[in-house]
Amino acid sequence: MHFSNVLLAAAGIIGASAHPSGHAHLHRSAHADKRGFYKAAHSKVTVPATTTTTVAAASTSAAVASPAATSSSSAVKKDFCAGLSKRATAADIASTGNTGVEGHWGCNMMTVDESIASEYSYTTKFTNVDSEEYQVVCFNKIGPTGQIDGFWHAGLTFTVAAGASQDVAFDSNTQGGCAFGPGEVPKTSWGEYAGTWIEFDFGSERNNYWSGADCSSLVAASESGQPIYGCNLCTEDKSTCSTIYPGGAGVNSFIAGTAALDGLGLNLPAGDVHLTVEIGHAA
Repeated sequence: MHFSNVLLAAAGIIGASAHPSGHAHLHRSAHADKRGFYKAAHSKVTVPATTTTTVAAASTSAAVASPAATSSSSAVKKDFCAGLSKRATAADIASTGNTGVEGHWGCNMMTVDESIASEYSYTTKFTNVDSEEYQVVCFNKIGPTGQIDGFWHAGLTFTVAAGASQDVAFDSNTQGGCAFGPGEVPKTSWGEYAGTWIEFDFGSERNNYWSGADCSSLVAASESGQPIYGCNLCTEDKSTCSTIYPGGAGVNSFIAGTAALDGLGLNLPAGDVHLTVEIGHAA
């Protein structure tokens, strides 16, 4: 594999800067001088050391969602990061996005009961439309040590049984993605999460609180032999969707050959965002 391909995959999410003029793809820099930022961030391809993954306190795993599960009347809304104060400055959060709090990377995202999902401003409902259980791994674009390597680390891991759904809530200004696959999310030969991704930027502070999201298979498409699973990500009213079909074709999504494009996916003005995604989508 040429280094350029590795760089593309390692870029994973360079800032899903959603903005009024359209959702800028997560593999693109949010800075004005995009090429300069990209070069500075990825001039050396180095797989993150395994010691940077010591984030057990923040990595949470939800029980398998049951197809017959019903909402619990005892579910209570919880604060992100257990209510811990954010130690980052407003400027830090604006430039790197919300990644949780110190020592609890990834606590800015959590599974929630369907009965209280509407109480959160930014949610995504994952529905498994395939015939086998799927694993979902979510991450921030910025990793635990402040590098653009979040897609090597699991901030939230859960499984969704065939025919079941799981709601996930995200804190404001969260920029990242979720990779998924049947059984277990595959990884590239260099250790990055592959499978098919949804990418998101919820309530972007530096972009007037606009949000953006899309389906992407760019990482999987960058390495021969990687499977690409179906993804259908839509607004709650289904008025706009981003779709990838098994094998790699897609509509309004980031598939092989589209890494340099902008404007694909969902571009949403400031306000609450409730998305739905069919994992294992086929038609």
